[in-house]
Amino acid sequence: MLKLVRYQKRELPIAVGCEEIIYSSSRMFAAERKNREALGVLADKPVYNIPYSQIRKIAALKNHIWGL
Repeated sequence: MLKLVRYQKRELPIAVGCEEIIYSSSRMFAAERKNREALGVLADKPVYNIPYSQIRKIAALKNHIWGL
């Protein structure tokens, strides 16, 4: 526990390239517009991680429905 307290009190040097950058709102909006243009319709879609077992179940259901 004492090691942890001592480690937290030490100030670690900042890595090169990790300086704080302050963006203006116009630059942020321009970056968002550029991102939206590059991704198109998919820009606002959420990304989900589905476990492999569920992917197999979903694929099996879709194949069964398409086969009807």
